[in-house]
Amino acid sequence: MDSDYLKNSVGDALASALASAAAARPEDAVQYVGEYLLKHVDNENYKATLTEEELKKEKERDAAEAEAQAARSEADNKKQMKELSLEKIRLAETVEGAFEAAIACVKDNTAAKGAYIAVVEDEEEGEAPQEEKPAETEEGEEGEKKEDEKEKEIPLKPVSASATLRYVEADADNEFVIGSTLSRADGPVSFSAVDSDEAVFVSNVLANLPSIHFFRREKPGSYACYPIRNAKREAEAIMGVSIT
Repeated sequence: MDSDYLKNSVGDALASALASAAAARPEDAVQYVGEYLLKHVDNENYKATLTEEELKKEKERDAAEAEAQAARSEADNKKQMKELSLEKIRLAETVEGAFEAAIACVKDNTAAKGAYIAVVEDEEEGEAPQEEKPAETEEGEEGEKKEDEKEKEIPLKPVSASATLRYVEADADNEFVIGSTLSRADGPVSFSAVDSDEAVFVSNVLANLPSIHFFRREKPGSYACYPIRNAKREAEAIMGVSIT
């Protein structure tokens, strides 16, 4: 009789206390389990004072809190994954490695169905204009401020009409595009990102004029294209993202 009573009244609580202690790994496990059981007794006594309706509401509140906690945990996990993905891009030792990490970052952290990177190839690029030697300024905050302002004033370097885009990286489902090239005539939307400093977004590629074809294939959905520029604001590449 005593054994059945202990099993029915204490067994579940003790098992829960031991599981909690195993997860928390407190310095004093015995004290932790004791306090856990005391709290369990307090909770049971409190529940005994509730009416059936109040107990139902209490369970609903507990369920809502558990759901909210799960959502917070999921959000924290996603944030950590995003930070890790961005760190991989920053730590890449090669351009190819950075491109690969960027594709993985987009696929892992967004709803994108496809992600691709194409480098800008422009055989008609001329020599860069000679930069004027900056006037000497006193070192310090004023000099640094003028240097920052100068960087912001660097104009975009245009690419020629004969420039092409050569795809060098893509996610696993779209690797067939690697090695393909895109001319300005065939890719006006992608080249609009090359020619500007803004991302280009098309909400419905089939309704867009001119319509967007994915290497002669109609691919419904949305499309976004982002320019990748170097410190001289030259267009080095673009990243295209499709969402279906």
